Amino acid sequence: SVPIGGTGGVDVTSFSTQDPLYATCLAFTDGEGNTILLYHMDLINSSGSVDFAREDISEATGIPLQNIMLAATHTHSGPTTSTTSDIMDRYRKELSAKMVSAAQAALADRKPADMFTTTTTFNNLNFVRHYNMSDGSVAGSNFGNTATNDYVSHVREPDNEMQLIRFKRQGGKDVV
Repeated sequence: SVPIGGTGGVDVTSFSTQDPLYATCLAFTDGEGNTILLYHMDLINSSGSVDFAREDISEATGIPLQNIMLAATHTHSGPTTSTTSDIMDRYRKELSAKMVSAAQAALADRKPADMFTTTTTFNNLNFVRHYNMSDGSVAGSNFGNTATNDYVSHVREPDNEMQLIRFKRQGGKDVV
């Protein structure tokens, strides 16, 4: 059983797994030999909650800490890595080992590539969770598209723009 993140202070514990969670890694090396590792993980956040893994990754790969970047999907269906308990200590250790393994695989799979960028729009993909309330205050909540009695409007419209980067790799699958 593990505590679930992003539940607004309500203690929620998961006792089983419905869908897998992923931690993927992409390795870039520039023409001067500088390597960057970019992680994308299915966690509520990456700010501080998985910094413990950066040291393990750096030690295993020789990549400087400042070149290891972490990003999270902000899932509310995955564990929170910021709590302390025996099970979460074991989870963090296993997660760190998997992140090291992902870095080693990404480093071994580097190939020369051309990079392309584009921007597209996805409507109704997200919503702003901050609302102007009838008393003049701003409330942050997960109302979604459902109004409450005190709700006036969203603070702003959501940003529906998505930027994509495609690496067309020589002798390997493209990465987007």
